[in-house]
Amino acid sequence: MKENLPLPDWWIGNNGSEILMPKMCPPTRSLTGKHVEEMIFNALHNPRYVGNQVQRYFGWIKPVDIMQKWNNDIELFKDTNAVMRPIWIESAQVPFWRRYHAYVALEGVPIFHNDLFKKITIRSSKGSTFASCRGTT
Repeated sequence: MKENLPLPDWWIGNNGSEILMPKMCPPTRSLTGKHVEEMIFNALHNPRYVGNQVQRYFGWIKPVDIMQKWNNDIELFKDTNAVMRPIWIESAQVPFWRRYHAYVALEGVPIFHNDLFKKITIRSSKGSTFASCRGTT
């Protein structure tokens, strides 16, 4: 496993707000919806953004995968109920559906990021037509 490095000094808060990410990435790597929104903000609007420096902060998790997954989940689960599992959600997708609603509960903004989608397209899943967005819902 790679050693995590501190959050880069150039990192900025979402739209000038206070930085939410801890200086060192916690071992559990538990993120909130606000954290992911801050990641997307930096990836899209911070001219000093360097992807490999952010990846070293997270260690083995690719930040681009986190951002893509959140964007994909917004598209797939935005109109779902947080308690009653929709019948079209396969068993393997239940953790993602739950995480989506947990992110929203922790003030994640469930608005699809078209600018992120254009910059970093979402890779389709081999397992299900419902695992990739744009045209599946």
